[in-house]
Amino acid sequence: MQERIKFGLVGVGVSKKESDWIASMHYFVPSIAWARYFPQIAKDPRAELVAVCDVIKERLEEAKKAYGVKQVFTDYKEMLEKADIDAVIITTPNKYHFPMAMEAIKAGKHLIVEKPIALTCDEAKKMVDEAKKKGVKFMPAPWVFDPCFYKIREMIEKGSIGKVCLLKSKIGHMGPGHSEWSYKAGAGAGVIFDLGIYPVTKLTGLMGPAKRVLALKGTAIEKRLVMDKEIPSEVEDNSVINLDFGNGTFGVITANYCTQTSMGHH
Repeated sequence: MQERIKFGLVGVGVSKKESDWIASMHYFVPSIAWARYFPQIAKDPRAELVAVCDVIKERLEEAKKAYGVKQVFTDYKEMLEKADIDAVIITTPNKYHFPMAMEAIKAGKHLIVEKPIALTCDEAKKMVDEAKKKGVKFMPAPWVFDPCFYKIREMIEKGSIGKVCLLKSKIGHMGPGHSEWSYKAGAGAGVIFDLGIYPVTKLTGLMGPAKRVLALKGTAIEKRLVMDKEIPSEVEDNSVINLDFGNGTFGVITANYCTQTSMGHH
């Protein structure tokens, strides 16, 4: 029988809709840990959630109660040192991805990092180089496992559908309603890192790296509701990204927090 992979996750986040503020909330999803990683690990016989880390103790106790987590930590380095884990999942605010990932890699832990992988290309390269040096597996989000995607790329490469001249993709919703950091300057936040990264991944995955990029971004809605508290938005919430793949082939991406309902990228 295959031994289960022991995971530790840092960045528990908000689990559910809170009754005292959901009535006037305009948009809500649980944190990525609660929405994706916790339930997926729980139902996979090859995996086990051994440890979680968060700076808010109440969130740790909630995860411990819901999923039987054996070890909880408020200090990330302590989790790396003391927890019996094989791999780490990082779902923290974006600005912490690089330093936390580097600590995990140096500790010899395999790694999954939520999007974006880092805030700069230089940081991303250092993470990849260090993972290769240490011989650990490293997977950043977003990833593409859809067989349909690979079939389309194959058709493009073979010219089965003729020359591709223009690709368009759009994604949007009304913005995160449960995390103030999503609207704070300096946190690595904003709609491009949060939503625009998905269509950028898809289009460059189909066509290869862009040769030129022309992008516009701005703040269309200056104040946001987060758990019934109005806060100023310090990041972009509306963007247009134009990609030039060469030979007259272009990509057009729109990403925003200005759409009244959730609009998946397509």
